[in-house]
Amino acid sequence: MTQGRLLKSPKPWWNHDCSQAEKQKKRAWGIFRRYPTEANLIEFKRARSQARRIRRESQRIWNDKVFPTSWQRAIVIHIPKPGKDPQDAGNYRPIALTSCLCKLMERMVNARLVYCLEEKGALSPFQTP
Repeated sequence: MTQGRLLKSPKPWWNHDCSQAEKQKKRAWGIFRRYPTEANLIEFKRARSQARRIRRESQRIWNDKVFPTSWQRAIVIHIPKPGKDPQDAGNYRPIALTSCLCKLMERMVNARLVYCLEEKGALSPFQTP
C-alpha cells in the first residue's frame, strides 16, 4: 500500500559530511528553539552556515568529477548588432563558444525534458518547447 506522497530523489553529491552537518544544524535549532538565548542563536547560525558551506563544497566537487572543466568554461565573443552604432557598448551581442560535446549533451537533455513534459501534459499549448 502506498502512502500517496512522492519519495525525494537522492542527491548524487550528498555524502556523510553533509549528513553530519545537517544533523548538527538540526540539533542546534532544537536547542535554540527550546532555549532562545543569544549564545544559542549564534551557535545555530554557525551550524547553519557550516552546513551550507559543506553542501556547496560537496556539489562543487561532484560537478568537477562529472563534467570536464572544458565544458564548464566558454569563450565569450562580442558581435556588434547590425545597423547599430559600434561605439556604444550596449549595441553588442555576447556569443558564448562552448565545447561541441557540451552542446550535444545540452540538446540530449533538452530533448528528454521536452518529451517528459509533453507526456505528462505539463506544457501549456501556448508554450513552445
